[in-house]
Amino acid sequence: MAITHTSHRARRLQARRWAAVAAIALMLSTLLALFGARVAGAVGDLTVRVYTDSNRNGQYDSGEPGLSGVPVSVFNTDNNLLYSVNTDSSGLATFPNVPNGDYRVEVTNP
Repeated sequence: MAITHTSHRARRLQARRWAAVAAIALMLSTLLALFGARVAGAVGDLTVRVYTDSNRNGQYDSGEPGLSGVPVSVFNTDNNLLYSVNTDSSGLATFPNVPNGDYRVEVTNP
């Protein structure tokens, strides 16, 4: 009778372990699904700097003056205009809360 009792206890313990493993697997898959959804729907600010490239090296260097009032536009992959602003006094155009994706940025030559 003791062997049956131990065997029954062992089966219950094994069933609990499998239930715990299944619960952990479910939690992990749920977390991964949520994490994946967050990455796919990520939102961030897009900032464009328009400046005078004084030394003509093709990159912004500290001290190079920004150009204010320059129109900057953002288009989606279907070539639809999504956002359009003018640069501020520092030469920055900021587009807040832009969803993750592919865009074309157009700067109008001042």
